Amino acid sequence: MLEDAVDVPAWLEADRDTPYDERVRRDREIARALGKLDDATAAVRGWWQAVPRADAPGTGRRIEHARRLIGLGTAVVGALAGASVAAAAFRYDGTEPVNVVRVLALLVVVPFALLLPSLVLAVPGGPLKGLQQALA
Repeated sequence: MLEDAVDVPAWLEADRDTPYDERVRRDREIARALGKLDDATAAVRGWWQAVPRADAPGTGRRIEHARRLIGLGTAVVGALAGASVAAAAFRYDGTEPVNVVRVLALLVVVPFALLLPSLVLAVPGGPLKGLQQALA
């Protein structure tokens, strides 16, 4: 779904270069083939499946793939950080002072650093489109 939300508007923008008469003819043929659809979402998805286009992976697919990789990386780093905090808490016996800077770095900075790429990829397009493509 995210792929379509990114790729369809980008393809429509690029399709403006196609002559108007050709677009009308193409879309009428697709509409005849689809028939009457009551659901607007189903109509758009049917049109998107029927429209002739290059099958090269688009920006949406790359962003979706990057989002999944970042999610997996976040889960792995979060599990490791949680295990290390738990191990440190069980090991601490109270005889030595606690370095608050290290504790804050582990409990605040690491989760915040993991949250930033997720926030960048959460909203497709917009002012961070170049950064999203770079991450993808």
